[in-house]
Amino acid sequence: MATGQLILVVEDDADSCAALVEMLEGVGYQAVTAKDGVEALALLKTTAAPDAIITDLDMPRMGGAALCDACAASPALERIPRIVTTGLASADGCKADLFVSKPINPELLLRSLERLITLRA
Repeated sequence: MATGQLILVVEDDADSCAALVEMLEGVGYQAVTAKDGVEALALLKTTAAPDAIITDLDMPRMGGAALCDACAASPALERIPRIVTTGLASADGCKADLFVSKPINPELLLRSLERLITLRA
């Protein structure tokens, strides 16, 4: 399955973030975290680009929709697959590659993540 690819997890809820990281690392991904879109963009400017981003939609300061839009508008970041997790019914206009409803189905998320990374490779 995963071969050490790096996933940026952007989630303001500490328990949800920890669960995502544990799930990803459990199947061989490496994970780095940010608490919101502002922190994620700062991280993306100073480190190697991740193989994918999994972000919550609703966060303080900068949510997942704004983060996805910023990545889509950046030539350096536009090819990074973006998965948005949300408990909301709609995320109109968000430039994500995939939306995953909360509570998250781990098998669906992992299958989708692998597919998106393969398509963008």
